[in-house]
Amino acid sequence: MIKKSLKKLFRKLGFEVKRYNLNTSQVALMERLLEYQHIDFSMGASQLCNEYKCSEG
Repeated sequence: MIKKSLKKLFRKLGFEVKRYNLNTSQVALMERLLEYQHIDFSMGASQLCNEYKCSEG
C-alpha cells in the first residue's frame, strides 16, 4: 500500500522508481567494459568546461 502510494507520488513529480540491480545496471556494465578494455576514464565538469572553452552567457 505505502509502496504503491510512494511510486505514484514520485511518478507525479516526474521520477520513475525502479528496482536497482548493481550487476545489471548501465553504470556497472559501462564500468566493466572500460575495465575490460583497460581504459582509465575520469573527467569532471570543470575539465569539460576548460576543454570546450565554456563561457558565461
